[in-house]
Amino acid sequence: MENKRIDMTIQVCYEITDDNKDRELESLIEAMLFFNLEKSIIMTYNQEDEFHV
Repeated sequence: MENKRIDMTIQVCYEITDDNKDRELESLIEAMLFFNLEKSIIMTYNQEDEFHV
């Protein structure tokens, strides 16, 4: 297992609200920059949306 590679990060949150949206996106973007990723997922209970940053 020498060639381990991270393809995507996943942030889990029950619900994205106006109160937590910035916090959830900022932490995900930080991880994406650290691992040099172009795509990630925020998994919620019952919401579906796309964010392009």
